[in-house]
Amino acid sequence: MGSNCLNLWLGYAYCVAGPASTVSPSAAASPTTSTAPTRTGTASGCSTYYTVQSGDSCQKIEDTFAVTFQQLYNWNTNIGSNCESLWVGYSVCVAGGPS
Repeated sequence: MGSNCLNLWLGYAYCVAGPASTVSPSAAASPTTSTAPTRTGTASGCSTYYTVQSGDSCQKIEDTFAVTFQQLYNWNTNIGSNCESLWVGYSVCVAGGPS
């Protein structure tokens, strides 16, 4: 778009804020307290978060944290009932939310 915003294109989306933090690839499977943003629909009372990385899927997160899709969805209804809205750079609850 250029430093002076002269190349904005009508009908295109532009990122106006990135994730609050990133997780290095070596720490990608490490559960954490949330330092990355969470989305509306993430359970309150969550004790463990994971920041979604490029290439992640719900199945990969389920396998990594030994949770079912139903648990993952109950804690993160924002991911969609078919995991169609898993957002890279955002935290998802992987333990401790209401089941």
